[in-house]
Amino acid sequence: DGADRWHTLSRLGTAVGLLDSIVAWNRELRRPKSERSRALLALEHTRSGRILDRLEHSVAAGAYARHMDAARIALGTALGWTERRHRTFEWREGRPVLSAWYDDIAQASSFTATLPPIA
Repeated sequence: DGADRWHTLSRLGTAVGLLDSIVAWNRELRRPKSERSRALLALEHTRSGRILDRLEHSVAAGAYARHMDAARIALGTALGWTERRHRTFEWREGRPVLSAWYDDIAQASSFTATLPPIA
């Protein structure tokens, strides 16, 4: 129904916000060290952590648990990309529920068939 669609869009926005933060942070780390913005690195570290902490509570409350909708796929993809391509960030630390959620979704054939290389 309509309420489910709004909840899915809200969860999708959170997952995309996480990916946006991680990608911005990772892009800055790829710049020469002398050209990196410490302010941007600190901002994205804080932003990513804040989103992940919110996700830890949301997943514990049952969010992202239903069928394979866009929000669930986006969150799984964001966490998988972070784990394999942004390895300087220990996103699992202090987030056991989110970590277990990711371990579960990462077993789906659609995820295992499309894993990005480890950077």
